[in-house]
Amino acid sequence: MEDKNLQPAELFNLFGYHFVALCLSSVNTSGRDSAITRSFHSYSGTLIIVRNKVLFLTAGHILKHIDLAYENPDIKVEKVVLADFHGVDSKTWRPIPFNLRDEPTLYIDKDGLDFGAIALRKHYQDLLQESVTMPGKVHIAY
Repeated sequence: MEDKNLQPAELFNLFGYHFVALCLSSVNTSGRDSAITRSFHSYSGTLIIVRNKVLFLTAGHILKHIDLAYENPDIKVEKVVLADFHGVDSKTWRPIPFNLRDEPTLYIDKDGLDFGAIALRKHYQDLLQESVTMPGKVHIAY
C-alpha cells in the first residue's frame, strides 16, 4: 500500500512555495526622556492569483496596524521587506525591499471579518518569481 502522507520536507516545501513574510522595522520616539524604541514585526501571508492579479493575502488587522503606524507622527517606518525564502529550494536568502505605501491595498477588520490583500506590481512578481515562492502552482480564479 502506497504511503500518501507527505514527508516533512515535502510538506515544508509545499507551504514554503507560497508563504511570504511582510517584515517591517520602525522607530518610536514617543518614549520618556526622548527614548527611542525600535520594533520589528514579521507578518505572515501567502500569494494567490485572482483574475491574473498576484495578491499578497494576509489578515486585515495586520494592514490596519501598519496603516496606523504610518499615520502616527511618533513612529517612523524605517524599512519594509518581503521575505520569500521559506521553501526548501530557495535560490536566495535576501529579502526584497518593498515600497508598501505605493501598492494598492485593501483590508477589512470589522465584525469578525479579518481580511487583507496587497496587489503586487510586476516588479515584485518578477523578483518573487526568481526565488521559488511563485512557481505558478497556486491559481484561484473567480
